[in-house]
Amino acid sequence: MTSPSEGIDAWLAEAAGLPLRRRCAEVGRLLDECRERDLEALFPAVVGDVFGAGGSRDWGLRSTLRKYAPADFDALVGLLGPQGPVFRACYRLLANCYLKYQFPLAFLPPKIKKLIEDGSVPPFYMDKVYVDHQTRMVAALQLNPLELYLFHFAHRLVNPWLQRPDEAWRQGDTPYARLLEEYLGHLLPCEGPVQPCPPRAVAPLHVSPARPASPPSLLRASLLLSQASPAGARRPTSPISAHPAAGRTEIWRSETAVQVFMDYWLGCDAGDSPPALRGSLPCLEHVRIVRHLIKYLHYFANSASDEVTALNELKRIILPSCQGRIYSFLRCTIQQWPLDSSFRLILETWLSFVQPWRYPPPPHRAADDDDGPGAVDARWLGFVAQNLLAYTAVFRQLLPRFSRVDLAMPKNAYMLYRVTKVFSQPGLSPMVAEVERALEGQGHKWSAVVRQQALELEGPAFVYEPLFSAKMAAQVCQFVAKVQEAQRTAQRLARAREAEALRRPSGLSAWLRELLLGRPDSDEYSVEDRRKVLTYLDLSRHHLLAMFQLDASQVPDFGDASPLGSPGCDEIFRTPDTSARWSPDGSGQRRASPRISPPRARQTPACLGYEGDPDLQPIRSFEIAFLVRFLYQVCSKINEMYGVEIFNVYHRGDVWGRIARQFLQPPLRIRVYDKSASHCGSPLVEEVLPPRLSLRSLANRWTAARLAGFLLAAWWALGWGPFTSAVLLLAACLAWASARALLAPLFASEPAPRPRAPLPDDSFDERAFLSS
Repeated sequence: MTSPSEGIDAWLAEAAGLPLRRRCAEVGRLLDECRERDLEALFPAVVGDVFGAGGSRDWGLRSTLRKYAPADFDALVGLLGPQGPVFRACYRLLANCYLKYQFPLAFLPPKIKKLIEDGSVPPFYMDKVYVDHQTRMVAALQLNPLELYLFHFAHRLVNPWLQRPDEAWRQGDTPYARLLEEYLGHLLPCEGPVQPCPPRAVAPLHVSPARPASPPSLLRASLLLSQASPAGARRPTSPISAHPAAGRTEIWRSETAVQVFMDYWLGCDAGDSPPALRGSLPCLEHVRIVRHLIKYLHYFANSASDEVTALNELKRIILPSCQGRIYSFLRCTIQQWPLDSSFRLILETWLSFVQPWRYPPPPHRAADDDDGPGAVDARWLGFVAQNLLAYTAVFRQLLPRFSRVDLAMPKNAYMLYRVTKVFSQPGLSPMVAEVERALEGQGHKWSAVVRQQALELEGPAFVYEPLFSAKMAAQVCQFVAKVQEAQRTAQRLARAREAEALRRPSGLSAWLRELLLGRPDSDEYSVEDRRKVLTYLDLSRHHLLAMFQLDASQVPDFGDASPLGSPGCDEIFRTPDTSARWSPDGSGQRRASPRISPPRARQTPACLGYEGDPDLQPIRSFEIAFLVRFLYQVCSKINEMYGVEIFNVYHRGDVWGRIARQFLQPPLRIRVYDKSASHCGSPLVEEVLPPRLSLRSLANRWTAARLAGFLLAAWWALGWGPFTSAVLLLAACLAWASARALLAPLFASEPAPRPRAPLPDDSFDERAFLSS
């Protein structure tokens, strides 16, 4: 390749045509070898190109999976890692304390951008704003090389122009997640000091005795003087007040990283009333990144020692500085998230935040999903008090949600079990109750902390309702009754699944029959999955009764009078929408409606099934995942290009219309969540799908196996090639459909198209479909 000194844009365009591994090696070599003057111009161009800041595609930071492309994965991590060429170049440029790069305001989080444009510049950005002298308006931010890189890195996750569907379904070890892990370990070390910058890495601080330097924005004076550590340990004297310049030089990189990540990835800010996210829900990888950040902050905070250093002081105040932002993000995201199984990710993020005792410093780190058999130590009472709303308000928010889903489904039952298991840990509920009792008095130390927390996070109109109260106990009784109903339904489904498994023949003949005719299972869950539901629900019921000190005799029993036993729901393994439901506002009051005895004739129950686009249902175990996605993209393109023609031919009354109706899907009324609503909560709206082409049935494993068997038999017996066999098979299908369309009027009128029956799973949107 040519040298970039002749033209950086042309050089980057030439590098974009190289394979990713060679591109990373070439860029790394030039960053290490080029002169300081060339590096000043090359560094921002490379960073912008890597993260797709100019509107072009990035270098695959969120779409390259290690298990599929290990060489590309290692090349990206090696180039951008803390010890890689990009960071080495960054530290070389930091030696020039006057070198600044402009960062557009359009790339900032919406709330930060609005504050800066309105003149209310947050303290962290005060010395970074660049004012245009002609317009006297803030035009951009002026950042040093490390700040420029961290801003671009954080912005990549939430950049709306780079949110592509192909990234949503990728679950695995991506370079972006691995780099975050390495950056946190490099900038926020749990053991030892922060790795030093090269000499003269930052601008020298000239501190006047009459005007001491300001501490970092995270190290607020109020926190240094009044906040208690999460573990309740005695706080040493802050070293910042004694040596401000030395303290800031030691931890300015750590503070910058935490502040930037919080501003970009936690869309809700403390003080919003009600809290509001950006225009749409975060993607699944966004939630995973936030969970990883929360877990590492726990590790970092729990590694604090009694040594008087600026890093230890940062460890003690890091969670008090960030916990309001985390709470607002979790509370609003939980309220907006649709009723599907992808909710488990945001649920586990919340459970990670409210269990700091699970994350001791290395080498004593706990497993991700192991809550530990021991009791919660009393030293965590301070953390519980400072984050009481994260325990009580979110729990009250989750109870109506669980009452609206089918608890007989394995995924939903497990999520309920996870919540009740965490709150049933010995010592946790008594600590929450102790803090709530302190609110009854005015002089208790925790009373002022909780009241101030509620004022900052929920606003002055917020009225705190205790979790351990008679009203809440009554609501829990009603919910436990619903759990018992779900237990009976789960027991019937488990028995039906066992009987179905026993009736299934075995042997070679059965295998051939399944290969030719398809799998006879009507349930996607195994016998073991159905049995686990009974265990999860039974443990959840016992946990709730023990947590609120209720007796089983206090729980109302609706018996078999509930429509849960209707045969239609048993057939599709769903729980119906009964006439007694929990109100969406979380009041827990049951809206009773007159129960009419159904006639003996079989009726279709109102089941809580999938109500969205049938082609966007989650990919099931008997489907080929990549084929489902490929056929969906093909059909979507055809329906987009020829939607009007498809609509017209479907509604024709002649023979062509009858033939078309053999291949096209009928119009269908669906219900989806409108996630573009600006307020918290996604309303359920109805849409009508027009006639359309759908080929998802071809992605069935058994259908694909039969087609492959036909092609193989045609080649082996008749000598036909794949193309000839496919053409003849397509002609046979057309002939069969034409004959059926021609003969249908001779026997009976053509039946009206019936909508597809709901399948046994939760509501999924396109993001969840692509991420399954």
